[in-house]
Amino acid sequence: MADVYLTPPDISIRDTQLVLAFLNRAQTPREIAERVEVPNEPDVGVKLAQRILNARTQHNGVFDNLAQVRAVPLIGPERFTEIVTCITGKSALEILLANQRGNLTTETLGVAQQLDTLRQQMDDLQQFDPRR
Repeated sequence: MADVYLTPPDISIRDTQLVLAFLNRAQTPREIAERVEVPNEPDVGVKLAQRILNARTQHNGVFDNLAQVRAVPLIGPERFTEIVTCITGKSALEILLANQRGNLTTETLGVAQQLDTLRQQMDDLQQFDPRR
């Protein structure tokens, strides 16, 4: 297993939707176990998948967020990461880097907006005539 573990906030909205769509659509433990392979843990996949389905039932049949999935008994950081990576087809590192790029883009947009505001304020000051 990877040395990098994911938490729900690490996952992009798009990947979150992908994971939740699969887990909410799955009808049997075998369906989940076949998609999510837990290395070196024979026969645990179906049991863990049943826990996921049981937890989903407790949430009115639908997971609304990944924190609910992460809270399923016996889903720790490693298994949560494995679930997300198997369903998305991405490595944990790819997911983290993509999320960081998204955060940087958001930060860049924020800085750009601040610069636009400052530019506008400078233009306003330059047009100000104290003799009026």
